[in-house]
Amino acid sequence: MKSSSSSRAQWEFVLAAIVLLSLMISAGMTIGAQLKEARVTQVIKDVQLLPTQAAPRSATVNDNVRDGTAVRTGADSRTELTFTDQTLARLGANMIFSFNEGTRNLDLGGGAMLLYVPKGAGGAKISTAAITAAITGTTVLLEYHPYAYIKFISLEGIARVFLKHYLGESVLIYPGQMAHRQTRCNHSARAGRCRS
Repeated sequence: MKSSSSSRAQWEFVLAAIVLLSLMISAGMTIGAQLKEARVTQVIKDVQLLPTQAAPRSATVNDNVRDGTAVRTGADSRTELTFTDQTLARLGANMIFSFNEGTRNLDLGGGAMLLYVPKGAGGAKISTAAITAAITGTTVLLEYHPYAYIKFISLEGIARVFLKHYLGESVLIYPGQMAHRQTRCNHSARAGRCRS
């Protein structure tokens, strides 16, 4: 009798382990798939989609933005992108934005952005020529002007900001805190070579 209940307990444990492993694998696949594309959910004035293999075109609501397509906003323009995991990016005027499929890496060439990453959706990494920021379950504002300054504000959650060109230097930005830094780019600096 005792070996029968012991045997049953072992089977229940094995079954529970299999179910847990299956859930972990499917969750990992979902997180990896979350940033394959975004949908344009708002367009105000001049917003362009810049595919790498085609001519630029005007963005419209419900357009899909995939890896390899950048988004550029004009003067007094803005747009909103919603990713499949409900990550939300609101892009301000005079901005260039792109993301790398499946990596959750967002690239900001300049301008202002509000980024909301829901809790449990996985993290994201925002890169500019001056900083890289790692966020999870966070709402942040980021404003970057290559020839002037970079400003990073955490509205909700904690973010870690790394200074490029300063190996190992980072700072935690808590809700309500801001990091502000002059950039030392000049007009002769090549893209990606700005010093913070």
